[in-house]
Amino acid sequence: MADNSSICVSINGKDHPVLCGICEAPVSFVGATNGKTRDAGCTQCANVADILAVLAMAAEYTKDEEMLHLSQMAQGVPKTLNAMRVDGRTTHDQVYRFIVDLKA
Repeated sequence: MADNSSICVSINGKDHPVLCGICEAPVSFVGATNGKTRDAGCTQCANVADILAVLAMAAEYTKDEEMLHLSQMAQGVPKTLNAMRVDGRTTHDQVYRFIVDLKA
């Protein structure tokens, strides 16, 4: 179960923690806990952004990770199946400030 102070996203009914893309520490709200803060991030390496930006970056990472997974799976498809052939990247070509632990 995730720490209550950590920020999670729900994918197919399962919660996955949002992590710092730099040090992979759990992301949480930063600043005063008076309900007015909109900043979230990693206090260990000062990777902080508005909560909506954090979630948008985490969603972009998740989408790219799923596309990579499909490309990696397609690499094993025999070349004779031209209809199933995928020529895509199999590793990330950028660094993400915020990521999602999809294995959690």
